[in-house]
Amino acid sequence: MKRKLMLCLLTLTLFLGLRPINVHAETSTIDGLNLNVQMNVNENGVIEVTEEVTVYFNNPQQGIFVVLPQLYSDFDVGGWTNKPNDKRNYFFRITDFTSSTHAVTEDDDSSSLSDLVFRLGTAGQFLTGEQTFKYSYKIHTQDLGLGLDYDVFFMNIKGNGWNFDFENVDFTIQFEKDLPESFPHEIQAGTQESYNVVEIHRDGNTLSGSVGPSRTYEAVTIMAELPHGFFSFANHDFTFVGFGLLVGVLALLIFWFMRYGKDYPIVETVEFTAPDGLSSAEVAYIYNRTVQAKDVTSLIILWASQGFLTLEELDDDTIKISKVSEYHGHNREEERLFMALFEDRDEVTTQELTNTFGQKITFAVGSIPDYFRKDKDKKVYDTKSTGMKVLSSILLTVAFGIYCGLVVYATFGYSGFAFVGFGIAGVLCAIACIIAGIGFPYIKLNKLHQKALIVLYSVGISLMLILILKGGSLLFRIQVNSLQLICVTLILTLSLILTGLMDRRTQQGARWYGQISGLKRFIEVAEHDRLVKLAEETPTIFYDILPFAYVLGVTDVWSKKFESIAIETPDWYHTTSTIPNMNSIYMWSMLNRSMNTVQRSMISEPINSTSSGRGFGGGGGFGGGSSGGGGFSGGGFGGSGGGGW
Repeated sequence: MKRKLMLCLLTLTLFLGLRPINVHAETSTIDGLNLNVQMNVNENGVIEVTEEVTVYFNNPQQGIFVVLPQLYSDFDVGGWTNKPNDKRNYFFRITDFTSSTHAVTEDDDSSSLSDLVFRLGTAGQFLTGEQTFKYSYKIHTQDLGLGLDYDVFFMNIKGNGWNFDFENVDFTIQFEKDLPESFPHEIQAGTQESYNVVEIHRDGNTLSGSVGPSRTYEAVTIMAELPHGFFSFANHDFTFVGFGLLVGVLALLIFWFMRYGKDYPIVETVEFTAPDGLSSAEVAYIYNRTVQAKDVTSLIILWASQGFLTLEELDDDTIKISKVSEYHGHNREEERLFMALFEDRDEVTTQELTNTFGQKITFAVGSIPDYFRKDKDKKVYDTKSTGMKVLSSILLTVAFGIYCGLVVYATFGYSGFAFVGFGIAGVLCAIACIIAGIGFPYIKLNKLHQKALIVLYSVGISLMLILILKGGSLLFRIQVNSLQLICVTLILTLSLILTGLMDRRTQQGARWYGQISGLKRFIEVAEHDRLVKLAEETPTIFYDILPFAYVLGVTDVWSKKFESIAIETPDWYHTTSTIPNMNSIYMWSMLNRSMNTVQRSMISEPINSTSSGRGFGGGGGFGGGSSGGGGFSGGGFGGSGGGGW
């Protein structure tokens, strides 16, 4: 039964694997007299091949070229595994190509990842008549990973890439390890439509025979079933090293997180105003970890409520801002912004700010945090923990890249592919770390579902990354251990959580955050009676807290709470509205409209007109194409092809 299966496989693969290579000369100019192939099959799977090609040049030729496949794409092993469409990729590296008869030049079209092409002969020196070319090389085979109870030896003695006929093909296959007395083996020559079973002569561990004639693009292939463990292939599976490295990185991240990343306790206190005289833009930075343009423009209301300026509606699209006094706050960056707003004038309109003030706002967005970073006592975020977050991201990226590179190496046994796998996986992991680092601070603002969101966010990132890599492994037929992949996903998820949460606030930053959280809580839950009492004690409390509510995203809540509380129009805001007895809803509506006008004008920048080029013109790109080394080319693995040049 096995013999019949072997015969069917060999016949089918001989037919399916046939593919021509680029012809470098007319076939009529060369007659192949004899091809002698000697194979020394070592126990470690390295096959030493010596070929002697005798030809007759009917027209002057400079020599012959030899094509040797390395990459076998979509190699169908379903006949052995009994799995439909079981296709895999293999890479059997070719090394040590030498010739004892002629000069050798590796062709410029030779691709180290598919076919190697060598020219035998000297450019400019033409040969005629009978010529003999002798060369040798090594094929580094590897375990096919079929999970069978026997080892498969499936090699082309003559590949199907020769573009001229041979009158005769002789072969000798010498095995280093003793062959069993009896084992299934067969050699076929030809195609599916017309093939011959070649008579094999055995002398101990040596198989020999001859085929004649062998036509253009026909193959001679041996298939044998040898005892399990007959070959001791070089071990290319070091994925356990990469897996261990990931586990080690996870352990290190846990240690670093406990030492540098664990947040100081945050005590939420009851607050009626911002802590320590902080401005609304500073509150935004401490609470949200970032400053946006809208946070900077909120300073306009704050400065107005502090008596530095007034706002006046001129019409629906124009607001006049008038300076009342010089700014005397503690933040140098805010002082610089205030001075830039008025420059050498006492008033300015939003029309005048349009397309002229945007760059100053942008500068302030980046500069306001410097007030805290430059003063050790005012630092909001722990510099050391931030550095450990960056280092954690780098370590995780490198470890994950190494693991994926080793997975690729286990499949192909070629370091070049492993480096490509390392690079792709490393870049994707770095992107995942960046996404985690950006998203986690915002998730931490949601106190109600913080832990669940962090886990879900991390799992989502990890699954996205793993699915992309899994898709790549399926595309390139890379073998991946499913259980190990699940463990790697869990490790990656935990590592992303630890990395994303590694940076923490300083003790001062945690204290401020607790006070700001208390202020936000007060805005959200303050009772009506308490607000009435506070409004009586501090009539301007609605406007004093308004810019802070604005940057904390609770202005609607704040204005709604004062809907039934009598408040006066502030003396720093002059409106054209004639609505009598405005409540907080109307007041905030007008202020919000005015702030939108101010914000649009202050952040607008002129659009620079540039002419767009065409980029890279012409056809460009990678030219031509290559016929891959692939699949059942020639009926099995290996086997030379070629022609004249």
